[in-house]
Order: sequence, then structure tokens, then C-alpha cells
Amino acid sequence: GSILLQRSINQLGTQIITAHTAARRILEMLMMPISTIATANATFASQNYGAGRTDRIGTALHKVLGIELAWSLFSLAVSVFGGTFLIRMLTGTVDPVVTQNAQMFLNIDFAFFFPLSILLVLRTTLQSLGRKVVPVVSSVIELSMKVVACLWLIPTWGYLGMAMTEPISWVLCAAMLGVMYVRSKHDLSTLNQQTLQEA
Repeated sequence: GSILLQRSINQLGTQIITAHTAARRILEMLMMPISTIATANATFASQNYGAGRTDRIGTALHKVLGIELAWSLFSLAVSVFGGTFLIRMLTGTVDPVVTQNAQMFLNIDFAFFFPLSILLVLRTTLQSLGRKVVPVVSSVIELSMKVVACLWLIPTWGYLGMAMTEPISWVLCAAMLGVMYVRSKHDLSTLNQQTLQEA
């Protein structure tokens, strides 16, 4: 999917390639904390799942999402108030085509950073609980969205279509994983009650 997207971006010209490269570097740098927090929560969830203390999983999930929300807002603030500076520093240019398109990409993606956080937290949590099919389905949704972008969004909307591709897939995947997590909570609640009765 990433290769297909890069091919579509390459067709938009060197200025857009430069803008996208700079924007992706900034995005990925600020994405590392939310990914790390999600992975740490998955370890906590799997330990408590193994111990039968599934009540702790939901409590931790709410706290982790609170941290993720705070980081998402911070990242958006960095983009809005410092994005242009970072783009110019990375690219070494003040070309308005480069800076404006990179800034647009960052503003759109960071505005949807919290759905990405939900996606990462729920996917890793469900994986840690042994739900292996659901995360695979979310990955298929992401891949499908990238194909749609290459075939329709980018040819129609240009770089704006590219900037919207990942946020749309994040929202769709987060919604799907949210539904699956709610369904899994019933099984977790049953397991927790059995553990407490045995104790």
C-alpha cells in the first residue's frame, strides 16, 4: 500500500515529493510516543488477562487514551504553531508550494491523531488478548483505503487526497476496533468473575 501511494505521489512533481518527505518525517517522529504507549499498554493488558484480572484492562485503557489524547493535542499544536519552521529546517527551502502542502498534510493528519491513537491502542490490546483476526481486518481496511486513494482520491484531489487518505482509514479502523473491543468486554467480564469466584 505504501509503495502504491509513493508511486502516486511521485506523479505529482518534485515539489510535492519534497513536501511529503518532510511532512512524513515530522509525522513519524511525533507518532513514536503514541505507538510506544500502545505497545506498553498491550503488555499490561496481556499480563492482567493471564492473571484473570480483566477489570484492570478497561481501567488502564481509559488512562492510556487520556495520555494519547493529550499527546495528540500537543502534536496538533506543534503542527499549527511550529510546522512551517520544522518544514523549512528539514527541506532547506522557503518554496511556498513545498511549505504550504507539507503544512496542509501535517494539519490534517494531526487533527486526526487521536483516532490513530485509538486504533493503535485497541489493535495492540486486542492482539494481547488473543484476538488475532480483528487486527488483521483493520490492516486490510488500511490497505484498501490506500488502493482507493491511488485510484480515485489522489487523481481527483491531488495532494489533498493524499493528505486525507490515512485519516479516513484511521477513523474507519478505530470505529471497527471499538465495536470489536466492546464485544470482547463481555467475555472479559465473564473471565474476571470466574477468577474472583475461584479466588
